[in-house]
Amino acid sequence: MTVSAFSSVSLEPPLILVCADRSAITHGIIAESGVFSVSLLARDQEALSNRFASKRDEWRRFDGIRCEDGATGCPRIPNALAWLDCEVTQGVEAGDHVVYIGHVIDAAVNAGDPLLYFRGSYSALRAR
Repeated sequence: MTVSAFSSVSLEPPLILVCADRSAITHGIIAESGVFSVSLLARDQEALSNRFASKRDEWRRFDGIRCEDGATGCPRIPNALAWLDCEVTQGVEAGDHVVYIGHVIDAAVNAGDPLLYFRGSYSALRAR
């Protein structure tokens, strides 16, 4: 799923957080398995971001996408800018979402520019 919030929490140990909508199928999968993977999308992957943000046909999101499994067994989106494979250390209920804190057990980074979403639309980084 495309999450509404993602952040670094700690460098030592390496922890991140994601906010998952409780009504999303993916939330149930994370809660049951205790693991998740974050694919940080590249600038040219806007269509994938929109595909994974929609709850329509949620169970078919991965159709036609050739993913490799990360260290957790979770899928990694091909050609993403980076991947973080995580084990859940804590889940905190917060309104209609759950904030999952994950211990990063494996990560990989590729070259490229990030896909950014700001003020309701996709944006690009601009040089100063």
